[in-house]
Amino acid sequence: MIDAPEPVKAVQRAVRTGIGRGLFVIISAAIVSAIFAHHSVLHQVERWTFDTLAKLDPPSPRGVVVVDIDDRAYEDQFDASSPLDPAALYRLIDAIAKGRPKVIGVDIDTSSRRFASFKVDSTWPPIIWARATRPVNAGDDLATTVRSGDYALIVSSALGRSDSQTLAHSAIPIVLADDTDRRVRRYQQIITVGADRSPAFARLVAERSGQPLSAASEHARIIRYGPSDTRLRIRASDALALRATDGWQSATGPLHGKIVLLGGSYAGQDRHATPLGEMKGVDILANVVETELEGGGPTHPGWFRVFMIQIFGAVFVALLLHIVRSRSVAFAIFALALAILAPLSSLLAYGTFDRWLYFGLVYAAAAGSHVADNIKMHMSHRQQSAVTGAYEELRGRVGTFRHRTVADAVTKSAAALTPDTDATTAGSGTLTSASLSVHLPSQTERRGDASKA
Repeated sequence: MIDAPEPVKAVQRAVRTGIGRGLFVIISAAIVSAIFAHHSVLHQVERWTFDTLAKLDPPSPRGVVVVDIDDRAYEDQFDASSPLDPAALYRLIDAIAKGRPKVIGVDIDTSSRRFASFKVDSTWPPIIWARATRPVNAGDDLATTVRSGDYALIVSSALGRSDSQTLAHSAIPIVLADDTDRRVRRYQQIITVGADRSPAFARLVAERSGQPLSAASEHARIIRYGPSDTRLRIRASDALALRATDGWQSATGPLHGKIVLLGGSYAGQDRHATPLGEMKGVDILANVVETELEGGGPTHPGWFRVFMIQIFGAVFVALLLHIVRSRSVAFAIFALALAILAPLSSLLAYGTFDRWLYFGLVYAAAAGSHVADNIKMHMSHRQQSAVTGAYEELRGRVGTFRHRTVADAVTKSAAALTPDTDATTAGSGTLTSASLSVHLPSQTERRGDASKA
């Protein structure tokens, strides 16, 4: 086996060291970004990105209207009592129904026995009732337990009863908060209660609207949040005041052909942290319904999928930087990695551009590692060039010294062989060319001398 020359071995060691250092930097950056993902700075960038994209490309209204029972309606219409007064709730739903929406989703806790006598008017559009949930306690009937991942909840009834007809028109409004930052980003399409599988609240509302939907699954999906200012919001007191007007009941009314979600924000309840800040529960459900109408949110990627996207993206950036040698092109690649590759990676993983910084940090680290290696290599080449130049200069000086030494010796030898001009002139008068000539025998003379011998 022939060993590689030492310069080749040096290059191989440098390549292995560079690859090892680059992978270490990329993996370390991915771990740091996973920790940084739950920091407030990323949430601010996420929200800023969302707001910027919404302004550049405002989404069109998606046909969901929110009717909110605020503090004023809670005090004036419901006498600030909880659970809500069934008669007052009946009047409010009747006012909404007169606007002729496609479907009404009621995100109000009606599990109290006070609602057992609540009658649903046959002239109303389809109504989906939310079933309240609570944590599991000792002695609870586990047949009514919802389990998904690491949580377990007991499901209550709707309208104070559990008959099959009521259950067919009710569903569980569950959204999922991340374990680390407690921000709601995910939802479920299908929920299993005991041995029964049924659509979640937002999914059932979207189904009853009659619009085509994608196939449902039990995997958690990511909510595509839309700006709340593009969604019509009506206060409960205004709905009650306008219910008898022609404009409210006409085909051009604000509720005609729409999906209406009725919820309550009174007493500061039902508020949750989201990537866009604190949001009311009924607004989160409105975003989930709109997500379903747009084909459903992407499945949650999980840490391994996100990690692999980060690794492949970082390696791709490093390879591009390794191929090019121009500094301007390398800078352009670095800028494109942050401006294009990072948002595309966020879209591939989460179905949204908002989390681009989560990937941009890793790509920036990969580019920075490559630039650092290039700077180190450039400095090494400069040092090597300086040493080589000094060596060549020294060789040149030594060669010049030797040349001058030989020339001086020849000059001195010639001077020693030259007769003294003054002495010659004094003895014979004139120095002729004949007196300085040296007789060299010819070839004929040399052959004659040889024959004589």
